[in-house]
Amino acid sequence: MSAVPQSNSATDFKVANLSLADWGRKEIAIAETEMPGLMAIREEYAAIQPLRGARIAGSLHMTIQTAVLIETLKALGAEVRWASCNIYSTQDHAAAAIAAGGTPVFAYKGESLDEYWEFTHKIFEWHGGAGKFANMILDDGGDATLLLHLGTRAESDPAVIGHPASEEETALFAAIRKRLAAQPGWYSKRIAQIKGVSEETTTGVKRLYQMAKEGRLKFPAINVNDSVTKSKFDNLDGCRESLVDGIKRATDVMIAGKVAVVAGYGDVGKGSTQALRALSAQVWVTEIDPICALQASMEGYRVVTMDYACDKADIFVTATGNFHVITHDHMKRMKNQAIVCNIGHFDNEIDVAGLKKYKWENIKPQVDHIIFPDGKRIILLAEGRLVNLGCATGHPSYVMSSSFANQTIAQIELWTEAQKNSNKYPIGVYVLPKHLDEKVARLQLKKLGAMLTELSDAQARYIGVSKAGPYKADHYRYYHGRPAGFRTHALVCLSSCMLMILTVYQETWFSAYSLERISVDPTRMAQGIMTRIGFLGAGVLMKEGLTIRGLTTAASIWITAAIGIMIGVGFYFPAGISTAMTLIVLSVFRWIERRMPIEFYANLTVAFLRNAALPEPELRAMVERQGFVVANMNYSVTGDGRTFEYQMVVHSPDRDKTRELSEALNALPSVTGFRIAPTGD
Repeated sequence: MSAVPQSNSATDFKVANLSLADWGRKEIAIAETEMPGLMAIREEYAAIQPLRGARIAGSLHMTIQTAVLIETLKALGAEVRWASCNIYSTQDHAAAAIAAGGTPVFAYKGESLDEYWEFTHKIFEWHGGAGKFANMILDDGGDATLLLHLGTRAESDPAVIGHPASEEETALFAAIRKRLAAQPGWYSKRIAQIKGVSEETTTGVKRLYQMAKEGRLKFPAINVNDSVTKSKFDNLDGCRESLVDGIKRATDVMIAGKVAVVAGYGDVGKGSTQALRALSAQVWVTEIDPICALQASMEGYRVVTMDYACDKADIFVTATGNFHVITHDHMKRMKNQAIVCNIGHFDNEIDVAGLKKYKWENIKPQVDHIIFPDGKRIILLAEGRLVNLGCATGHPSYVMSSSFANQTIAQIELWTEAQKNSNKYPIGVYVLPKHLDEKVARLQLKKLGAMLTELSDAQARYIGVSKAGPYKADHYRYYHGRPAGFRTHALVCLSSCMLMILTVYQETWFSAYSLERISVDPTRMAQGIMTRIGFLGAGVLMKEGLTIRGLTTAASIWITAAIGIMIGVGFYFPAGISTAMTLIVLSVFRWIERRMPIEFYANLTVAFLRNAALPEPELRAMVERQGFVVANMNYSVTGDGRTFEYQMVVHSPDRDKTRELSEALNALPSVTGFRIAPTGD
């Protein structure tokens, strides 16, 4: 339905068509029955009004499920103003229902980029008295948080909004310049009032961690995305259902038998590959991370590069959070009628800007033919934005209940602690504690009719947990393994031992035959065991930024297998000595390491505008003045030639020197960004 956006200054909203409110209200009522976690939180906390006094600026897809979230926040005492975080994701009947209910909402499907940033400004324009500003942010993708931070920086340094690198940045920078011209100090006044932000997505969380590392974050943040009941359900199960819904609604294409490429094998990528495989597609994966690539390979997917796949596949899906994963050159080589779409947060995963020079033929809303000069056509969905929301209705209500229950709890945590003036959440990025994660899961289980087993007192003591939870340590890896424990090591040792005993006593296998006729090399069994243990060890390795974790666990599994082999061939004394030495290395050496002076190493990346880069000798001298030694340095030009980056390894005997280095870099006006990432061994 095509509608002219409606606004009303008296009720303070802008939606596509207010007459859609009754339809929206009926769907909201249905969604409430499918959102047990969120509705249970509404019922539990409504009487005590924990969000009384909170004025929440919300930037999140304006869908039916979000309407239930908005009304839950209001039921708990909050005042709310809302905008969508994507120009195509709004469900107009949902926005109309919320506006009709008296909540200021600024969203309609198909907004322009200029309107998008205008609406994001409006959620901070609180009415009802001088000095009454938003004091909380509920964000999805980080745009609301970015707007206040970037606007505040631009008040003192207009150069930060001087060189847009994309169409979206052009609109954002223009909106900030317009606001500063009309209302100087608008951003700094509002950012000073914010008590905290809860962030929904991987992309937004990356922004928060980056701002925190650079010392630019101005208020505490809760990373909702990495709550287990969000990332392992919304990101994985939600995408598994909503991706193919979007592709099917947009194209009506038969997926079975086609080659589909998914770029990125995180939780979103895993859900996407499962969905396509379930419809009998031949699924390929592209990955930069060897651990994720190994996971994909071991789960039966073919791991390739986009350069290899671009002229062979039929369907392309990006799920990386990076930019230009599918480039103009990739699309130029694609098959006629190839389908290209994105399920990551931003549209720049696909180089849509590079296609603007070609003829576009609109087939239906959010479905376009891009016609190349040779007559070839590709099908671009949602102009490279979220396909599941642009071409369908997003994730099902049930899985969004988990995510939005976490959002509500995060808002309560941040607001109530701020009201107590506690120091529980100083400026930084936090994850909700495990017991709250488990609470959300309990609330969701009731809808499914699941029955939880209750530990006895003796069982709880035996495994060392409270009967009420939490039941897993914070480092437990749901779905994809956990740190190897005693049972893992014992089983590795036992299996290695059994296989070697079978090999040593091979004459019993061939009792009916003469061993002179059979040639068997028992060392091959040992080689086979160690090769397969290599796969098990690789599975416990985890890449975190520039650091690889799990090396000690992998090595301990490896040596456990070797001990098992020695026991299997009867070398009991060497096996005993090896066991003792392993325990010494794992326990005593850890005690020694903690007491030894260790040089702190980090990877340092510093980015400048290309025409304002600090000369290398000056940058090196500045880093050394902060107590670091520069081990090596290299350079690169990024951002379509606009940014000059220095990459170097630095080290210092004092880890605390990183704060001084961060402050020094932050004080350089020509620095557009920097990252200090500790290295791992």
